[in-house]
Amino acid sequence: ETKEMMSIDENQLEEFAANNAIRQFILREMAEQKFSLVVVLTWKEGENVLYNARKQLRLWPNLNTLAGYIRGLRCLTTPITLELHYDSTHGT
Repeated sequence: ETKEMMSIDENQLEEFAANNAIRQFILREMAEQKFSLVVVLTWKEGENVLYNARKQLRLWPNLNTLAGYIRGLRCLTTPITLELHYDSTHGT
């Protein structure tokens, strides 16, 4: 079963945050070791991936900058999940 992925922009995200409509933040590591932000909403099934104004996936170079962005949304009780990317070339 594949989850439906929707794109949202920063204005929508800020509105959802202000209305306490975010059930979960997912900090997802991408293949190039940057992080995307995925949100699960209280009123809609599926994942919502943040895109920038140029309709490109919004990526952060590290967790510190992404954490700072999320802090600015003031969703103090919203759970945050970290999903790491495991490259098949690393490991044993």
